[in-house]
Amino acid sequence: MKTKISNLFEQIKDYRIEDGLMSQDLIEEWINQFHEKDREFILEETTHLMKHRYLSLENAKLLIKNRIEFLYEKHNFATPQDFLEEVRIIDHQPEGKSQKILLNLLYEVCNEHFNFDLSNHLNIKAKYYLYFDDVLCTGDTLYKGLANNTETSKGFFFEKNIDGKTNLEVFIENDAKLLLSFFCLHKKNIYKVISRLRHGLKRSLDIYYSWNSGLEIDNTLEENCKFNFFILSESNKSDKVEECENQIKNKLNTSNYYKEEDFYYRPDDIPDEEKLYSSKENRERYEKIISEICIDIYNGSEGLLDNARARPLGYGLRLENSLGFGTLFFTWRNAPYNTPLIFWYGHHGWTPLFRRNYIEY
Repeated sequence: MKTKISNLFEQIKDYRIEDGLMSQDLIEEWINQFHEKDREFILEETTHLMKHRYLSLENAKLLIKNRIEFLYEKHNFATPQDFLEEVRIIDHQPEGKSQKILLNLLYEVCNEHFNFDLSNHLNIKAKYYLYFDDVLCTGDTLYKGLANNTETSKGFFFEKNIDGKTNLEVFIENDAKLLLSFFCLHKKNIYKVISRLRHGLKRSLDIYYSWNSGLEIDNTLEENCKFNFFILSESNKSDKVEECENQIKNKLNTSNYYKEEDFYYRPDDIPDEEKLYSSKENRERYEKIISEICIDIYNGSEGLLDNARARPLGYGLRLENSLGFGTLFFTWRNAPYNTPLIFWYGHHGWTPLFRRNYIEY
């Protein structure tokens, strides 16, 4: 098993390296919480997933460089510098959050590869407003950061400039375009959040979005859906799963907006071709094991049981009829709350694979 632990460590070894939150000993502590008969299998399949869904710092730098090159060509600029001159960065998250760290990395890449100081660049007449983050899950962070408009919370577009105009007014005056850029995104939710933005801003904004090849998560649940995220199959429903489903329905039923519908599960034998896991059989086994343990973690926390967005398979939208969002994407800095609890939830006796300096209870 030591070799398998080492193999997984090689894939994720730079996770929060400056905080000392990843080591082979920590992986061993995590895997020893599983039944002994499942440990080697869980290590092997998790390693397989991380080869495709874990983004290291060095790979992130390369993808950022490639993204700038893609964007300047896509929008018909002669050079990256010409494009960057026309860019205004949307920076709305506080220090320590993943977007702030990613923007600092963007500035570093622009300095190193394009000799452009984007960190001190503010073009009030910019034609392109760039929102950069690592992953789009539900879209809630994006929407609130851009379009919230309450007395206590103003999103970027409702913040005012020195001249007293809102960023939205300046954006419209400049006939600007909004560029949403991610390493990874969920297909269903990018469509929803763009519609939500246009509704919330009461404008049909010119919005473009981009992501990295291979990191578009198809969660549309349509006929040809790729199901390349964590979602339990119909055949893997157990008594424990059904009890959890009923608990979630009961807590959501307190909302006047909740519509009780069937929970969605992945149809058996779908997708036709398994491209995320190492095989169809391994997917069924892996998701069954992980789901059961995630439900145990969930049931052990009153905070999770009472939180409308909390689910065993990852935080989701408040009134969503599911066991969780099921994101499978991680970076050197971030294990999203939208991933299954076994990966990040460090409380009530569970030690996660990706530790955090802070958690939600």
